[in-house]
Order: sequence, then structure tokens, then C-alpha cells
Amino acid sequence: MPLSMHIFGPFSLHIYGAMIALGVSAFLVGFSFDSERKKLLTLDQMYTLVALSIITGVLGGKLLYLAECVGESSTIKELLSFWNAGFSVLGAFIAVPLSISWYMRKHNLSIIPSFDRAVIYVPLTFAISRLGCFFAGCCYGIPTNYFTGIMHTDPDSLAPLHEYLHPTQLYSASLEFLLFIFMFTIGQKKLKKTGQLFGVYFILMGIERFIVDFLRGDRTLITDNFSFSQIAAGGVGMAGLIILFLATFTRSFSSSSKNRPL
Repeated sequence: MPLSMHIFGPFSLHIYGAMIALGVSAFLVGFSFDSERKKLLTLDQMYTLVALSIITGVLGGKLLYLAECVGESSTIKELLSFWNAGFSVLGAFIAVPLSISWYMRKHNLSIIPSFDRAVIYVPLTFAISRLGCFFAGCCYGIPTNYFTGIMHTDPDSLAPLHEYLHPTQLYSASLEFLLFIFMFTIGQKKLKKTGQLFGVYFILMGIERFIVDFLRGDRTLITDNFSFSQIAAGGVGMAGLIILFLATFTRSFSSSSKNRPL
């Protein structure tokens, strides 16, 4: 599988970066036309938050990837280069809410209600971005004899070559796309209390990453059975449970969102 598509002459399009750009574009389209978003954020505010999310998401994703790859031959410059493969979606997932929460509180914007609307479209962004991981060969799976096995042959691929591997990138992409369908259809209709959509997405995102990681071939184990990313995913899931509990059984978010930027 090629990592780039040749355009003409010396010009080519790196599929990894293109898929991330396409994922961000899909989010922009969905969130721009979201009717509830229009009550919370102007388009200018939304674009500012998206720009901040891109910057902190890239940094968070690259830094967590760097933490998982300590001791490998890749240089810090290569790891932090946006257009080169090597990225932790989970790192971006953690960094973005933290950074935009800080920005929105500073500018007196409603945080949790805005998150409720944004997380409807976030899984679509991740689903498309995972396709970039697939073509680049990062986030590859363990060897398999199942019919789902995929063989990488491009010498620039980050995955082991000429052996069948679990396409964990496609597993994650499929699950994230199903999560988008759920959030867009059932989720926003049934989860009406402020913070419920946000909490449920954290829970399901954590579960998805925790399960798929068992099939990853690039895991960094910190215990006998669990990887660095799985511990982080467990923390994300627990945070989601707390948010969902507060949203469902207390008035923490619903009452405060009327008066304060929560």
C-alpha cells in the first residue's frame, strides 16, 4: 500500500496527512450546520476553537506517541513533524478538551453544552483519520492468519512488511464510524441532559481503544497485560463515567450552564 499519491512531477500527496485534513473538514461541516451549536458559539468562535484544537491535538498526539516510543530510533524532530506518520489519537483526545476548556472558560463560553454538540462529530473525524494510519502503517496490528489480515509492502511503511497483520486501524475506524452514527441518531435524541453526550462519548471512546489495543502490534506494556494507552483509555472511560453520573443524577451541569461557562 503506497504512503503517497503522485500528482505530477515532484509533487505528491501524503495520504496520512490528507486523511487527517479530511477528518477535520468533516467535523467543520457537521459542526457548522449543527442547529444547537449556533445557540452556543458563533462561526468565528468555532473556527478559533478548531484551530486551537488542531494545534493542541497534534502536540498531544505526537507527545503521547513519543512517550510510547521512548528508546526507539526515531528522532524527536521526526516524531513531532505533523505530516510524518506516528501519532496517538488518544493523546489528541486528551489534549484537545483540556486546551479548549481553558480557552472557553477564559472567554466566558459555555463549555459542557458545547462539548455535547462537538462530540457528535468528533468520532467521524477520528474514523477518517484512522484511514491515514492504515495507509501509513502506524498503529499496526499483531500477526494473524484470519481472513481480515492485511499485508504492508511499501518500504516506507511503519508496519512490518510482507506478513499478514490485524488491520487495527480499520477496526478503530469502523468502531468510531459506528459511534458517530449512534451519537448522531440515537444519542442526541435520548441523551438530553447537559453533559450526558459528552460523558457517554468518553466512555465509549475509552472502551474502543482499550479493546482494540489488545490486537495492536506496537503496544508499550507497562504491566504484564496492559499497555500505556490502555491505562490512559481506562482513565478516559472513568472520567466519562463521572461526567455521566454528574449529568444524570445531579444538577451540576444543567444549573451552572445557565449562569457560568460550564
